[in-house]
Amino acid sequence: MTAMLQVNAQSKIFKPFKVDVGIVGAVSADDEAGGGLGIYLEPKYAATDRINVGLRLESAFLSSGSIKVRGTSVDIESASVAPILLTGDYYFNTEKVRPYVGMGMGMYIRQERYVSTDIGSVAIGLASQTNFGVAPRLGLNAGHFKLAVGYNFTGNHIADYLGINVGTEIGGGYQ
Repeated sequence: MTAMLQVNAQSKIFKPFKVDVGIVGAVSADDEAGGGLGIYLEPKYAATDRINVGLRLESAFLSSGSIKVRGTSVDIESASVAPILLTGDYYFNTEKVRPYVGMGMGMYIRQERYVSTDIGSVAIGLASQTNFGVAPRLGLNAGHFKLAVGYNFTGNHIADYLGINVGTEIGGGYQ
């Protein structure tokens, strides 16, 4: 009986619901887009004190680049990548400072606005691409402070990028 009470007490150290919010620095691996900044929101549920599941909503705005289309120089005036991912994290301990590994999988949406410089900076259109992708990550949760590094494998024509996340955890914490 005492063992059962102890197991139940150990599984209820942390509050089950929380929301992570913060900024992301994005370093693109794609020649067509450079680095940039973004924001993220990730509501989570602690299935156990060591396993969290959630939904990550992010928007990373990437700096411009250029491509050649039929011999014409075309600048990407603006580009954003918006992943919508189901996530899971495994925490290595139940202390106040908790390192973790995680994985996200879901849809990546890229929006771009093109401008042709060869024909006088004329806006020539918008483009959108959607792909399935994955995002492994390593992180550290210290109290309500969050720090994580993840690589976003976004599929063809989206722009894989390294994301450096700094944020806070709203809710969660010790019961």
